[in-house]
Amino acid sequence: MIVSAKEMSLTIEARRDGVSALWDGRAIYLPRGARLAIGPTFALQSGLLGLLDFRQEDELGCGQFRVEASREGGFRFNVYLASDLHRFLRTYRQEAVGWNTMTHIVSAAFARLQRDHRDDDGDEGWRSYANLVALHEELRRRGLPHWSEEGFEPELAATTLYPHKAIVMEDEG
Repeated sequence: MIVSAKEMSLTIEARRDGVSALWDGRAIYLPRGARLAIGPTFALQSGLLGLLDFRQEDELGCGQFRVEASREGGFRFNVYLASDLHRFLRTYRQEAVGWNTMTHIVSAAFARLQRDHRDDDGDEGWRSYANLVALHEELRRRGLPHWSEEGFEPELAATTLYPHKAIVMEDEG
């Protein structure tokens, strides 16, 4: 850990400062006494999954959900779930049937990005959110187009990053 001995503002250069490219060119302010951790970078919780904020909404019918983007406190997706689906995902999210529901939710989140967040509108554009920049980099790494590009398919992006888990039952006959 490094402790800042004085107050300072600086612009990060990824190569010079040894940080992730996601911080390159970002201006930061360090008050006197600020602590900087040196070590492996944190993982954005499994890419897009780390942007999902699950909320129960009793007005939704059984098994229903909807996804809305929020820029409050950083870019996130509010995923509103019917009470039965909310309860189900709390218990079975990592199992195949829960994972497949999560893949469907990710597809809806990508569709929302494609529909409402195609442009980088300066200070409020998608590049102003580190988690969306990281998601963009993950899409590139996987050979997928960006959500603003021609040929972006939300369901293909979702199932590339979070493929459905198939359950194969052996024939008893």
